[in-house]
Amino acid sequence: MNRILMNLGFEAKYDAFEERLKAAGFQVVRTGERLPAQIIECGKGCQAAVINAEDQWTKETMEGLKDTLGLIARFGVGLDNVDLDAARGLGIKVANSAGANKESVAECAVTLMLECTRRISWLDGKLRDGQWKGLPRTHQFSGKTVGLIGFGAIAQCVAGMAKGFGCKVLACDVIKNETAAKRLDTVFCEMDELLEKSDFISLHVPLTEDTRHMVSEAFLKKMKPTAILINTSRGPVVDEKALYRALKEGWIQAAGLDVFEQEPPGGDNPLFGLHNIIVTPHAASSTEEAAGNIADLCMENICSYFETGIPKYFIK
Repeated sequence: MNRILMNLGFEAKYDAFEERLKAAGFQVVRTGERLPAQIIECGKGCQAAVINAEDQWTKETMEGLKDTLGLIARFGVGLDNVDLDAARGLGIKVANSAGANKESVAECAVTLMLECTRRISWLDGKLRDGQWKGLPRTHQFSGKTVGLIGFGAIAQCVAGMAKGFGCKVLACDVIKNETAAKRLDTVFCEMDELLEKSDFISLHVPLTEDTRHMVSEAFLKKMKPTAILINTSRGPVVDEKALYRALKEGWIQAAGLDVFEQEPPGGDNPLFGLHNIIVTPHAASSTEEAAGNIADLCMENICSYFETGIPKYFIK
């Protein structure tokens, strides 16, 4: 019987996926270990591993399991915790659930845009404190310009939603999907133009050495003073010290963050003391619908690997 390391922890929300694996004939070794040595100990004899975003799938981890491990299947999309070069060198296939959570993350990004501009939570707090009149006006989202950095599946969903509000959409990406851009009435432009013209800038890039701290002081100073930054991608894409200064000193109007440089962020994170930021706990894809889609694609990857040697959503 093929053994699968299910490295997703023991939360009840993953129980149904464990049962699906068992029903498909796999022996499941379930764990929540994060560090290489502990993962290796739990994963001995496993042919595949289902992983989360927090596990450290380093060269050390994979070398410790290389005698049997042939597949790493991400229960989700991001792969910045996986050493892809090491996996290739050891002949270990890596797959993810690409596109499974695109609508959920896009909804969160647009919700943060609306929250930052209409200030719903702030108004809720004011009303609960007894204030009814005399509150300042907010701004509408409709008709504004939304700039997307990265134009993959999630960003394309954001574009479609923003167009529903009558927004103009700009995009910047090293890969220009002209077909999708035409369908979504989105205009590609260079980064400086996007920063100069956008009322909202939404980040949709993977975490790489090129994108780490991409949102720097120089980046933020090129944005409009009335602009709003949204990040539902990866926390380290944003230099939080620079963002704090930008929000504190009024370089930009506001920010909405679902992700942070350190996760979970400390309670003493200075960003939490600002009035012009909305934060959520890396929950953009945490919907029942996204989880169901991810589970389906993850099962497809595993079954395809054991049937053909190649997972369905193979990262080459």
